[in-house]
Amino acid sequence: MSNKTMRRGKFSLPIRDVEDNTLPIRRIMGQCVIVRAEMMFMTGNIDYHATSWRFRELQEGCVIPVYEWFWCETDGQLTAREIAA
Repeated sequence: MSNKTMRRGKFSLPIRDVEDNTLPIRRIMGQCVIVRAEMMFMTGNIDYHATSWRFRELQEGCVIPVYEWFWCETDGQLTAREIAA
């Protein structure tokens, strides 16, 4: 096992927003590489597993944290905030 670090995270987006291809969704997808996506019909979301330079570094074997993306319409800033592990 190596000491390799990675920046992985999980997040969910509403199915309707992804289907509408809104600007915030396009910006989010431009900030990460999706490695897994699962449509959750019960919640109306798509759950993603991704890597992104916006996620904190993790050691191999760590629990992957959950993030929320925040889009500020006034200045166009996009941030990912860790909400759980």
